[in-house]
Amino acid sequence: MPELGDRRSRRRLIAVGIAVLVAVAVAVLPSFWSTLFRGSAPRGEPTLTPSPTATLDTSPPPTAVSLPPGVQDLLARRDRAIVQDDLGTLSALTGTAASSSSMAASQRRLQRNLVALPLDQWQTTVRSWTPEASGQLELRVHVRYRYQGWTDKPWVASRRMTLTRSPAGWSVVADEGTGRYAQPWDVDTITPTQRGSVLLLRMGADSTSLTSSDVVTRTNRAVTEVTTFWGTDWDRRVVAVLPASQAQLASMLRGRTRNYDALAALATTEIYGDDGTAPTPTVWINPSGFQRISGLGRSIVLRHEVLHVATRASVPNRFAVWWEEGVAEYLGYRDTKVPVGIVARDLLAAQRSGRAPLTAPENADFRPGSSSLLVSYEWSWWTVRLLVDQYGEAAVKQVYRRALADPNPDGAINRALPLEIGVSVSQVEQLSRAALRAVARAS
Repeated sequence: MPELGDRRSRRRLIAVGIAVLVAVAVAVLPSFWSTLFRGSAPRGEPTLTPSPTATLDTSPPPTAVSLPPGVQDLLARRDRAIVQDDLGTLSALTGTAASSSSMAASQRRLQRNLVALPLDQWQTTVRSWTPEASGQLELRVHVRYRYQGWTDKPWVASRRMTLTRSPAGWSVVADEGTGRYAQPWDVDTITPTQRGSVLLLRMGADSTSLTSSDVVTRTNRAVTEVTTFWGTDWDRRVVAVLPASQAQLASMLRGRTRNYDALAALATTEIYGDDGTAPTPTVWINPSGFQRISGLGRSIVLRHEVLHVATRASVPNRFAVWWEEGVAEYLGYRDTKVPVGIVARDLLAAQRSGRAPLTAPENADFRPGSSSLLVSYEWSWWTVRLLVDQYGEAAVKQVYRRALADPNPDGAINRALPLEIGVSVSQVEQLSRAALRAVARAS
């Protein structure tokens, strides 16, 4: 392998920089940026198990509490109706009090959404309950759910349910999500499209130029490309959500609308959602940003985000974001022939003005709305691409896998780099600075 200071590598980079001048003079490509919305669930490896077809998981719930007579039977019947797409039974189990409450419309929409979802499993487990003065019960529950065709463990959603009792028995008055992010089925009417390895949940009316067919086709292609790159040790299926607007996306992810202005898509990648606060590992598409970019840009963004779903590297907040984003950007742009001067435009400008990073970006630099967001992404792509050139793609992936297997995400990449390719993070930073200076001077 060439050493970090190998002159052949530096000469090649200078040649690339000169070629960029010509490319920039004759072509203007759209900007497309994507980022990762980070979760905080503990990291774990997927466990592949046989997937039943349209049946409930009959394994015992993880915890159980003593319930008033009839409540468990109501929940079991409701779960069964959801899995069997039985809207009539689901509606019959909804209390008449709901029809006169302010939540009536949202509860009817929720019922329609739940039976529209292609579910293999929906199992409600009561975590706690509180009697109310009105005679109603408030339940805090976890719902274990899994989509048809998924072989992964079920995910968990935390919810709050209100039950009322009449002479005919218990019924559900309200059912609301309480997780950190909003579930699509709680927010708007959803139209599911399931094809190949992708389940797309489109929200609300079609108010953009984006078509569900195009999004599903491109995401399926991204799943294939990510699997070729990363391997088959993931579920190889993706849930994609297309909100009705950027504002709706921001609201669901509890963010500010303006923080998503520069984003075409992002991923939430909780491991199974075991804490009940986050949705299934999901690619969220920003309709405002996604429809403004070219077909090539959309494919780049989707490869990037699907790789996050495959690696689930975003789960530990203390994992080095520059590495996971750099590898995702590398795969996104790989084989696209997009010139270096376009991909690293802001980074090269920062280098020429003396503002380029001297060290790897901090995790905070990747937060939506950060003033250093674009430069941080470009530095990460730039540096990972240099490592691939020096040591090969297989070695870079092995660094990633070793770091993910490290039980302590703090400094996992710092430990994996010397073990796998024999260089420290400081040496990697030195390589990045030297190559950046060479290209910036040449261009």
